[in-house]
Amino acid sequence: MVVVDSSVLIPLSKIAKLRSVRESFDEVLTTDEIYREVVEEGKGRKGTSKIKESFEEWIVVENFDLEKAEEIAELEGITTADASLLLLAEKRDSILLTNDRALILVARSRNVEYYWLTTLVLKRVKEGDLGKNEALDLLDELIAAGMNLAPKVYSKLRKKIDEV
Repeated sequence: MVVVDSSVLIPLSKIAKLRSVRESFDEVLTTDEIYREVVEEGKGRKGTSKIKESFEEWIVVENFDLEKAEEIAELEGITTADASLLLLAEKRDSILLTNDRALILVARSRNVEYYWLTTLVLKRVKEGDLGKNEALDLLDELIAAGMNLAPKVYSKLRKKIDEV
C-alpha cells in the first residue's frame, strides 16, 4: 500500500506512466486535498484527464482530520495537503510516495516510511518490472516533463540501475 502525492501523479501523468504506481502497489491511497490539487485545480494542465480517470478507477481517496492536518502544516511549514498525506500514511502504516523534499523531511521526523519517485523506478528495476534501458528512458522522460533531478542524483541513480 502507498499514499501518493501530487508531485508524483502530475509528472507521471504527463508522460502517460501513471499505471506504474498501480503496478507497484496493491493499493494506492491519497486524500481529497490531493484530489482537489491535481484534478480540480489542475484543469487545463496536460495529463489531468488521465489523473481524474485514475481516481475513478483505482486511486482511493480517504478522509483525514482537517484540524490536525492544519496544525501539523502550520508547525512544520508545509501545506495542509502535505500534512494530510502524512496523517494518512501514519494512520495506514503505509509508504509515502512523493517528490517533495520538504514533505520527506517532515516524514523522516515522524518516522513515516517514504519513497522518492526515483526510488520507485529503482524498485521496479530490482523487481524485474522494468529493464535498465526502460528505467533510464523513464527518468529521461520525467526530466523532460519538468521533474527536477540534480545531476549528481541522476548519476548515482544510473550507477545503481547499472549494478542491478
